[in-house]
Amino acid sequence: MDENDKQNLNQRTYCPPNFVDEECDGQIRDGTWRAGVKMDGLQNIRRSTAHRALQIAYNQRDILTDYLLTPMGKIL
Repeated sequence: MDENDKQNLNQRTYCPPNFVDEECDGQIRDGTWRAGVKMDGLQNIRRSTAHRALQIAYNQRDILTDYLLTPMGKIL
């Protein structure tokens, strides 16, 4: 992103001009990103559990959270 900011405005790839939605005088102007998005395309996506952590990972997270919230676990 830093290197992208050094590019000429019209040559940027990270966020080119008019890419994001903008507000002008209280009106929202759609960005060009919407041109490639089908609004009904997300309705048929099935729920995925492939990226769910194991219960042991959640337990470890809770143990660390409880410890770090005590005076002894305080990070200086």
